Amino acid sequence: MSLKNSEKWLHKLQKMCAKKEYCATDMLIKLSNALLSEAQKHSIIEQLKAQKFIDHQRYANAFCNDAVNLKRWGKLKIRAKLTAKKIEPHCIQNALDQINRAIYSERLQALSQEKKKHLTPYTQKNKAKLMRFLSQRGFLYDEFKDLI
Repeated sequence: MSLKNSEKWLHKLQKMCAKKEYCATDMLIKLSNALLSEAQKHSIIEQLKAQKFIDHQRYANAFCNDAVNLKRWGKLKIRAKLTAKKIEPHCIQNALDQINRAIYSERLQALSQEKKKHLTPYTQKNKAKLMRFLSQRGFLYDEFKDLI
């Protein structure tokens, strides 16, 4: 019964991975409800990796792309989120290096202008609010100091 259950979960996770990018941590969370031993869970994850259903480099690239273009996050926040998902540091760095600098700067500038509109009059106190806002979004001071 356990082997059949393990195969059932493997097939279910393969279908999920075929539709969307997942990392091993996401899959372990999905498997937490399964009545499987830890060894079986890790075996399923290893099979998914071997069959290229899970690829941390591909996941990190997709995550960075979505974070910059949709969520408008900076590199620090992206790195923190990927680290929390236990993605290898070299995969994170490769994905961050592939971010288009022009698009990244454009998103930062648009986000800054959008926030400035809501901070009128533009006083020193509101300038500090803008700096905190951009920092919380994961942008480095050096990246946004010219926009303030």
